[in-house]
Amino acid sequence: MKRKLFSIITALALCLGVLPGTVQAANKTLTKPLDFTNIGEGEGQTPAEGPGYQLEGDAQSGYTLTLDGLSLNVTEYTEDWKWRERTAILLPSDGPVTVVLKGKNTISASSAWNDERAIYAKSAFDLTVEGTGELEANVANEPVFLGMPSVSGSNSGNMTIRGVTIRGNTIGGGIFCNKGNITIEDAAIMISTQGTNICAIHTLGDIVIKNSDVNLSCAEYPGINGGNISITGGTFTASEASTMARNTQQ
Repeated sequence: MKRKLFSIITALALCLGVLPGTVQAANKTLTKPLDFTNIGEGEGQTPAEGPGYQLEGDAQSGYTLTLDGLSLNVTEYTEDWKWRERTAILLPSDGPVTVVLKGKNTISASSAWNDERAIYAKSAFDLTVEGTGELEANVANEPVFLGMPSVSGSNSGNMTIRGVTIRGNTIGGGIFCNKGNITIEDAAIMISTQGTNICAIHTLGDIVIKNSDVNLSCAEYPGINGGNISITGGTFTASEASTMARNTQQ
C-alpha cells in the first residue's frame, strides 16, 4: 500500500514538473516593469520569458510577445526608470511587434509621478495586438496603454487591434498612435478616461473600425480623434464626436 501511494505521489510530481513555466506561475503578480529593449538575465535586465509572458523573434523577422494570464502591477520603479519611459511594458523599438493576448491579462501602474503607461512601443514600426484574450489596463496617467512615439513630429508605424478585448481605465487617455493609421476589427474596446491629456482613441492618421464593439468615455476631450474615420458594423458609443476629424463615416 505504501509502495502504491509512493508511486502515485511520484507520478504527480513528474506531471507537475513538465508543465510550462508560465502555467505553473500563472497566479504570480510581477511588480517590476518589463523592458524588452534590454533583454537578458543580468541585473536590471528583463528575461525573454517569465510568469505569464514570452518574447520571441528579432528585429529582422519581427517580434512576438505573448501574454497569457499575465498579472503585472508595477510598484517598483528605479530612479533611472523615473527619467525614462515610465511604462509597465516597453516593447522592442528596432522592429515590428505583435502582441498576442491569451486568457485574461491585467496591467496596473501607479507612482508619485502619475504619468505611467501600460504598454508602449516607442518606434517607427508597426504594432499589432491580436488573439482571443483580454487585457485590462489601469494606469495612473499619460495617454498610452497601446501606442507609438508621443514626441511631436516623430513618425510611427500603423496599429492594428484584432479579435481581442481591451478594457482601459486611465486619467490621461487610451489608445494612441502618433501619425500612423489605426485599424480595429472584430474587437471589443472599452476605455474610460478622465481625458486630461488626449482623446480615448487618437492619431493624426486615419482610423478604421470594423465589426467591433467600442465604448469610449472621455471627460475633457472627444472620445475619438483622427484624420478620416470609418466605422462599419458592430456598435460604437463615445462621449463626444470627434471635432477634429476631416471625414467621419458611420
